Amino acid sequence: SAATVEAGGDTLQSSKALEAVCQYDAKYEDAAECAAPAPSGWTDEECGAYLMGPVATDCATPGSPECCKALTEFNDNLCWCSAATVEAGGETLQSSKALEGICMYEAKYEDSCGGDSGGAPVDEAPAPVSGPLQGSEECIAHAMCSKLEGNTCCDDGICRYVYKGECSETRLFTTVENTVKEVTEPEAYEIITGWEQAWLDKIEEFTGGLKNIDVAYFAGRSLEDTINSASAAQGPLILIGYLLVAVYVMVFFMFNNDQGKFSLSGSPSIPAAFSAVVAIALSVFASLGICGLLVSAGVTFNAITLQVLPFLAMGLGINDFFVLTEGLQKVMSDHPEYTTEQTISEAMRVAGVSITLSSLGNACAFFLGAISRVPAVRNFSIQVAVSVCMNYFCAVIIQPAILSIDIGRKKGDQGVFQRIMTKASSGKSTGADPVVESEMSTSSQMSQSAQVKVTAGGGSDPLPEAAPKAVEGSGSMGGKILDVLCTSLPVRALVLVAYSAFIGICLWGCTRMKLGLDLVDVVPKSSALYDYAKQRELFDTYSVFMVTKDVDYANLQQDITNLEYDFVQNGKHTYTGYNVTSPFKYFNEFTSGSYCQQTICSDEIQWIYSQYLAEKDQCAGLDNTDMALFNEKCAANCAAYCPQDPVNKTRTCTLTTHEGSYSACHCPYTMSIKAEYFNTYFKQFLGGGIRGELSDWLVTVDDNDEIVASMILSFAEGVDSLPKIVDHVTQAREITDSQPFSVFPFDWQLYTLNEQYLNIEKNTAIVLIAGVVAAAIVMSLLLVHPFALVINVMMVGLIVMELYGLTDFFQMKLNAVVMVNLIMSVGLGIEFTSHVTRAFMLAQGTNSERARAALAHMATPITNGAITTFLGIFPIAFSSFEYFQLYFFWQYVAFIAVCWFNGVVVLPIVLSFIGPPAFKVPDAGKADSI
Repeated sequence: SAATVEAGGDTLQSSKALEAVCQYDAKYEDAAECAAPAPSGWTDEECGAYLMGPVATDCATPGSPECCKALTEFNDNLCWCSAATVEAGGETLQSSKALEGICMYEAKYEDSCGGDSGGAPVDEAPAPVSGPLQGSEECIAHAMCSKLEGNTCCDDGICRYVYKGECSETRLFTTVENTVKEVTEPEAYEIITGWEQAWLDKIEEFTGGLKNIDVAYFAGRSLEDTINSASAAQGPLILIGYLLVAVYVMVFFMFNNDQGKFSLSGSPSIPAAFSAVVAIALSVFASLGICGLLVSAGVTFNAITLQVLPFLAMGLGINDFFVLTEGLQKVMSDHPEYTTEQTISEAMRVAGVSITLSSLGNACAFFLGAISRVPAVRNFSIQVAVSVCMNYFCAVIIQPAILSIDIGRKKGDQGVFQRIMTKASSGKSTGADPVVESEMSTSSQMSQSAQVKVTAGGGSDPLPEAAPKAVEGSGSMGGKILDVLCTSLPVRALVLVAYSAFIGICLWGCTRMKLGLDLVDVVPKSSALYDYAKQRELFDTYSVFMVTKDVDYANLQQDITNLEYDFVQNGKHTYTGYNVTSPFKYFNEFTSGSYCQQTICSDEIQWIYSQYLAEKDQCAGLDNTDMALFNEKCAANCAAYCPQDPVNKTRTCTLTTHEGSYSACHCPYTMSIKAEYFNTYFKQFLGGGIRGELSDWLVTVDDNDEIVASMILSFAEGVDSLPKIVDHVTQAREITDSQPFSVFPFDWQLYTLNEQYLNIEKNTAIVLIAGVVAAAIVMSLLLVHPFALVINVMMVGLIVMELYGLTDFFQMKLNAVVMVNLIMSVGLGIEFTSHVTRAFMLAQGTNSERARAALAHMATPITNGAITTFLGIFPIAFSSFEYFQLYFFWQYVAFIAVCWFNGVVVLPIVLSFIGPPAFKVPDAGKADSI
């Protein structure tokens, strides 16, 4: 009884005792090695007969003292039996099976060996098997078999158990009743990933104790966990990168003064420069906060966002700050008499349009990147576009305010910021502040003096507030370099020849581009997932599930059978030697068997045509040594085959003779249950037999016994390269998409990691072209000349092409990460070129002079932006994640170098040769710029 099991003390717990006895028995090879003397003359067979006979017979009556006595004697004397008895089988039951059965039977009753209840069992004992034994009349210990929980049967002289309707060695154990609880999708996700984590912990614990076996393992969450873990380690690197940027900005402005010597009071000052960097950093984190609000709309975060966005947004924001300070320094140099408000206003008028131009171009390019069908790319594009908007807000609102305080401090105007905010909030002067009125009057006079008279012929004087001076800095080393680069014909020609060769190399690289992102390239070499990925490369077979949901299964049995055949036989790189593991195929076989055993009526079934059966020769397994005998057996088997329709002869087997020698039998029809009886019989099918148990795992059934979802298992084979994988996935999608019901193929590795490559080249081209077109539309509003727009768009397109071609030389492949980075290159290309083109259009003189002036005006902020962007990503070079080093650090370095070279070297030379005429003010009365 349970009391015995739990007693301890003088009476051993029966489960423990039985386990110990069984182990003790197996420990000794023969009875001679037992500690206790063996009864004289006993053989293994007699020992086994004693154990399986008298013991079980004495325990046949629950609560009898004989049962306890027999068990005690059993425990005391088991060492008389050798290990051969335990392993015997055949007509003698294995003792471990018998012991297990007795133990379970004893534990079922509360007081089977006496007690207050007088030995009465709590539950009624199962009725013994009555009548002749099933399968054999010589089952040893039949008395014990009849007492086990559930029905028993005797098969080939061995006592077995009826498990879900079949005679099996598996016992029908009592299981805990399942409780169905409605949960939300996040709760369900937590449950599933929690189970996976528990499995990973357990298998890690288990494999850790193995000395001679290496086990590599993988779960659905393994890849995401690995990337998230590596991404979390990026936090310190991001902080270090931001600190390097801040240090560089402050050091630069310490030496950026008229004397070029160290000074803490440069323009802007060190506190102002540091405050601007902090403001940009805060705008980056603010953009992440806004993106967090978009999660409910489906714009979710992913590892790419956290790896790319902080660095990219900081780089773009710093570029705008350098453009703004360059304009500020020019205004302060040209007009030291201006008041604080006039200086900020004029600096924003000079630099604000360029900042607006690049920001709008970037925002449009990234927003159009959201048309990508790859969710990670779409979400990233939206998130970067949001960060561009936040950076623009910081550049035109926050940074001017910081700079105005700094300028006011230098001019001794400590209240300038308060007055600016007061005037901004009132929208006009109230006359209450004479200083403000004076400054406004001066500003008005300055604005009027800046107007230019334009003649009908288009001639005009240069715009002093917008046009860089062509001769600025001619005597300095930098000025000499600009002179050579923009005016020397041999140098310019040599640069263009070298650039043409570089373009040729990049075009060649475009033709060499490969697709893919192997798992071994993504995960750290120190991770368990890397070991799994390396071992997985040795195999080329994958399990593939065809998943269905909310399908009218009862009425679509023929379509489901057709799908099972088409997917395996017509798919690419599928294993045709194995059909499918399908709950519906098994159910059809169950139905056919039940029909042939006359347990299902003919009016309850429907006939299903199976192409798989139509191609299967039912005589293929017969011995064909004697052809005449073979043909006779084949004909007999064909006639006896079941099921065949006795009414409709088209649904019967066909016997054919090939070349007059041997016969073949094809029986193309199987059976399923009609829709009105489908759920009832399917439930019965799930409750009996091994195939029913397996099918129960492959389907989800609701409380109304209706199938909600199902999985059909097949295999992909020979997919040892990405082209083969793409072929398989493409064909699999075409087959499933052509079905009259909802179904999709799926495998964690084969599909999740590789489905992006089905159309990645086309999608990449579409997204990049859309980004460039969007940027062109925006730049057309501010570059003021169509041909200037054409040149700038051409340079951005060349930048993207060059970076695409260089990818192969960095041993990288085209995948979603590279696609995201290429989208980013559109924004960087605009940032590095649009400022130069606009400065060129506003400059006056010959094309060479204008190119030099534009470069003198914009080379410094563009170079500073390149340096700070590099410093921001520099810590990634020390990441322990090799994947980050290759796909983020080195590719970003290439981006920065190519964009800088195109914007600072190639573009001015191109403009010096074929640049359009300078911008002309159309109306002298509208000389004020926006």
